[in-house]
Amino acid sequence: MSETGGKSRLAARIGAGILLFAVIFILTAAAVFGVLYFKGKSNLAAKGSEGAQVLETAAETTTAAWEGDLLDENEISYNGKRYRYRESLINILCMGVDQKSISKEKSYGKGGQADAVFLVSLDTETGQITVLNLSRDTMADVNLYTESGNYAGTEKRQLCLAYAYGDGRHASCENMELAVSRLLYGIPIQGYAAVSISAIPVLNDAVGGVQVTLSEEAAATLTRRCSGTFQAGETITLDRNTVYEYIHYREWRGDAPVDANNARMARQRQYISSFASQVMSQSLGDLSLPVRLFEIMGDYTVTDLTVSDVSYLAATALKNGVSQMRMETVPGTVTQGKDGLAQYVTDDQALREMVLNLFYESEQTESYESQE
Repeated sequence: MSETGGKSRLAARIGAGILLFAVIFILTAAAVFGVLYFKGKSNLAAKGSEGAQVLETAAETTTAAWEGDLLDENEISYNGKRYRYRESLINILCMGVDQKSISKEKSYGKGGQADAVFLVSLDTETGQITVLNLSRDTMADVNLYTESGNYAGTEKRQLCLAYAYGDGRHASCENMELAVSRLLYGIPIQGYAAVSISAIPVLNDAVGGVQVTLSEEAAATLTRRCSGTFQAGETITLDRNTVYEYIHYREWRGDAPVDANNARMARQRQYISSFASQVMSQSLGDLSLPVRLFEIMGDYTVTDLTVSDVSYLAATALKNGVSQMRMETVPGTVTQGKDGLAQYVTDDQALREMVLNLFYESEQTESYESQE
């Protein structure tokens, strides 16, 4: 046997071994992902069944009534039409908390406020994603609790305070869930995730930075808060320093406009849309990315979602791709309360119609088209 021939066969065996290892690894990863996928599907289906039971209670207790009849836990009659809740939807409440870290221990009244509030709704039949943005200042029915955790009644307060009245962990998230469900006429919410502000630069780095095109307000904010000069219409890649200010900063002291949070919400919606687009695009070549991001968030998050849940949600969302994601905003206007703080007052009629079109279906009603 020649030395050259031996080396060639050895290289071939090594190459075949590497290829076999790669195939085994891919098949194993696919099997594991498949197990996680179906486990997550089962978990969220069970949560959906439990969540549907919230419809009747929340719809009855919400301040702004349907002005119609609740026929059962999934069906209503409104303006002479019958609407049935879309059972293919999975609704996840996502919150950005104005604290650098999530409380490790239960501490009522000291866990911060939910500065950013988004309800992410996934249609498991089509892969359609709808992200509904709620202002932190939205006036909603909020359950109040004492520092010892005892229920102290329900009052109309800013939505962000529902988190503050909880324990800084799961009780805070559950209180937000209840307040949001009430506001949206009792729709079920199958899961939640509250993320501290410290997670923003970490997640941004994990996807290689996120590109945004600057509005006039965004350019002025970054120029004021970061080193350098930024121009309206300029497309930049947000890094660790700029992304924090882009997502988190708002004027609220002194002569700040009462609707300052609306400008921040616009920046947040743009960032989330770009971030999600980037994650989905990268996930097409790496299905494990959403799970890795979920694991990265572990130290910065309190959630009732599991890795299985995230695997199922990610795979289902990818069926139709990023072009199927849309952003909506709860309709309303900003006023100044007697305490001088902003109050976002919902337009009940417009909100009622939005909820019907986003979360219900009727033979007489066409699908909801964004008004933004």
